Amino acid sequence: MTTQDRAQHAQKSSIFLAAADTDLKNRALRAVAEGLRDKTDIILEANNRDLDLARTENLAAPLLKRLAFDRSKIDGAIAGIDSLINLPDPVGVGFRPHIEAAAQALGVTLTFHEVREPDQFEGAFDAMTRAQADALIVVPAPIMGTHARRLVELATQRKLPTVFPFREHADAGGLIVYDVDRRAIFRRIGHYVDRIFRGAKPADLPVEQPTEFDLIVNLSGARALGVVVPQSLLVRADEVIP
Repeated sequence: MTTQDRAQHAQKSSIFLAAADTDLKNRALRAVAEGLRDKTDIILEANNRDLDLARTENLAAPLLKRLAFDRSKIDGAIAGIDSLINLPDPVGVGFRPHIEAAAQALGVTLTFHEVREPDQFEGAFDAMTRAQADALIVVPAPIMGTHARRLVELATQRKLPTVFPFREHADAGGLIVYDVDRRAIFRRIGHYVDRIFRGAKPADLPVEQPTEFDLIVNLSGARALGVVVPQSLLVRADEVIP
């Protein structure tokens, strides 16, 4: 594989990862970190050969210093990757103060259970069961949509009434979904495309937040949980799944 082939492969991979969910990104980052750990000696040997070649070609000392690797630099790169994996979910952090304010107004006690990977779901539900939680709110995050069916299964098994963030949860049997109106978003995308085609610069267009939302109630999910959905909620729903 030539250097150009590697560059093109890296470019394609970066585009793919940009659209991937958090779970896949973290797995990719772990693979990079593990590769650096496993191949440290090989990387240092290759770097020493490159430095020897650079010295024979009289490369300037400042450039040689910048090209030189040692174990501390590789360890620093690994530590940086690990810190990226352990960053808090920005979506969850953004929602938390709003949920806390609503809970305080309603006199509801909250506990938070952060999950970063699918294999942490069951442990979180175990903790909620031990705490005798009455209900659950799932905040919108890519991992929650990617594993929608598993989340619905766990909530149903634990008889835990849950408000989910994505339409996929309702389709999987989730009790209640409060999601953005994606049709409205698609219409706004068309509006933006039209403005760009008419000469507007993308950087000059404002970033919009959704203003239309769908409330979906799944009655089969209610029956699986053994709960009765109040008529007052059904009449307010945008969609009721029988």
